[in-house]
Amino acid sequence: MFRSHAEAEKADLEYWLALTPQERLDAVRECVIEYLRMRNEPEPGFQRVHRVLERKGR
Repeated sequence: MFRSHAEAEKADLEYWLALTPQERLDAVRECVIEYLRMRNEPEPGFQRVHRVLERKGR
């Protein structure tokens, strides 16, 4: 338990700063996925995009 909001905010900041950048991104992704599940929406994924290029001179 924390004795004040300021103490809780400080502990929260220290927690997030102790995480690696990858861990922070993973946490954000989990929040997004949880939000989408609550709204019964599909999880995001990579869109498959391709383009056929022709090389000049051949």
